[in-house]
Amino acid sequence: MRDFSTTLRQAESATAFLRDPVGTWHHAGTSVLWVASPSLGGVAAYGRPDADAAKAALAMYEAIFASTMSDAVDVIIDGRRLELDTDALGYFMGWLRQNLARFTRRVRQQVGIARDDLPGLVLTGILPILGDSHPYRVFTDARAGFRAVGAEPLADEIDALVERAAGLPRLVANLRALLREKRGDVSLSAAARALAISPRTLQRLLGAHGRSFGDEQRDARWLAARDLLLTSQDKVGVVARRLGVSEGTLTQLVRERAGCTPDELRRRSR
Repeated sequence: MRDFSTTLRQAESATAFLRDPVGTWHHAGTSVLWVASPSLGGVAAYGRPDADAAKAALAMYEAIFASTMSDAVDVIIDGRRLELDTDALGYFMGWLRQNLARFTRRVRQQVGIARDDLPGLVLTGILPILGDSHPYRVFTDARAGFRAVGAEPLADEIDALVERAAGLPRLVANLRALLREKRGDVSLSAAARALAISPRTLQRLLGAHGRSFGDEQRDARWLAARDLLLTSQDKVGVVARRLGVSEGTLTQLVRERAGCTPDELRRRSR
């Protein structure tokens, strides 16, 4: 069994991670990058990253060239939670073509972990079509993949880190779905109850995301208001009641988002 850290700490910053990544992890885009020892690191990606998210993660992958790293590094690339985005895939392919030679010199062995489905097949088929590269193996079982490089005890810890990093986006997505369903007409306490967390925790998590419950509620009300105003013949007051707000509040919301009154918004759409 190789010597590595099984209690990874979060890097203080992207700069700190790139300078000395050993024993730390960093969240970039929709990816968790981690380095357990000078000769072992990896990436676990999730969700549907766009090109910007892919760029952010790949910039942090440069950590394997830090001065504290070995000349030969084993890497584990976990794509089980990924959904494909064509822009992100195109950016990744271009980046890989430009950087394959230098990473081939540094990577001793790459372990890929993928689902047994179309996205998994696409992701695991990238290296073969680019030509000569470092040795790599693909697994559908994460523990088997970590075991292949003598690091099975890390599998659960990395999974926990990814769940932690992905938790906030998932919470926000669930909240937005709830607010869309209710057209924004749901209180903080009711939303928190539906999400099985406390109102204070919901506010704190949204705050860490640079948002507030009021921001999310107004976004949902605006989307619902726009749809009702443009697809129904209901009077503005009726639309406001369907949204659970006063006519004045609805008019103010439309002015904020569209720069006009509800009636003007309707005329513009004709």
